[in-house]
Amino acid sequence: MRPRRSEAGWVTLIELMVVTAIILIVIYLMYGQGSSRRVAGPAGDDLTNPSGAAQTTPGVALERARGVECQQNLQGLRQEISAYRIDSEQPPASLDELRGAKTCPVSGNPYVYDPATGTVRCTTPGHENF
Repeated sequence: MRPRRSEAGWVTLIELMVVTAIILIVIYLMYGQGSSRRVAGPAGDDLTNPSGAAQTTPGVALERARGVECQQNLQGLRQEISAYRIDSEQPPASLDELRGAKTCPVSGNPYVYDPATGTVRCTTPGHENF
């Protein structure tokens, strides 16, 4: 009796088609095309990408994740400023004296630091309250 090709180490056409379909579905979802549903932002307005088109659910999730990363960066910088102030009894002269991230992961803009007050903030729209 002659063995099937898959038993001899070859991949059957069905197996190849299933794997290809799974890979295409994952790629389709990764690039934000998996859902055409519009997602409202915090103020109820539609969130848009830089081209002005409404973002799909995966795109909004990535944007929110970057926003959380920005918020955590600012929180870390504020803690470092506080520790620096305790050690030297004055705030650092610039953010270069600290180890934390110094740019917003969403826009790439540098954080604004005021050495007189020791405050740091992000200039990206929507991040003013971080």
